[in-house]
Amino acid sequence: MERQDFWSNIDNVLKIHEEHILSNDQRKFIHEEEQKAYETNINSIQEIIDEFESKLKERNFWTEKQIDKKGFRFRFNKTGYYGPRGFSSQFHIAGPLVLGVINPTGDSLQSFYKNRLEDNVQIGCNFDKDELIKFIEKIILDFASTNNLIISKEQYDYLRNFKNNN
Repeated sequence: MERQDFWSNIDNVLKIHEEHILSNDQRKFIHEEEQKAYETNINSIQEIIDEFESKLKERNFWTEKQIDKKGFRFRFNKTGYYGPRGFSSQFHIAGPLVLGVINPTGDSLQSFYKNRLEDNVQIGCNFDKDELIKFIEKIILDFASTNNLIISKEQYDYLRNFKNNN
């Protein structure tokens, strides 16, 4: 393919896609509507998070919670696991307010949402209490998985024997 043909093809594709890309004004409007809806949902979100936080603390987890009009972040950790794990609110590039996940083996503050909007939990206009609960349960289960333990059973046995032999 000639280089000129390549760029002409790219220009055609971009022109076709233009109608599916939000303008800055459209994105700003969506952000404002999402923010208003989020502020309406804060009490429900707070209630859900408080219950999870209480149950985690009963199991000797460390928790950190911030829920206010500026945003939402919830983190937790437990000795013996990589962490912290959690999530925080952020605006998806498409506009809606979603929850991004904090990876326990990555940055302890930065969260990342999924590229496809429909794969995210929304906390603004499309907030669904049951969806949020399922999301939090999955995050906790992922955290408590064998893959997130700092040491394996074999490493534990080795370290325990090392201590006893010295």
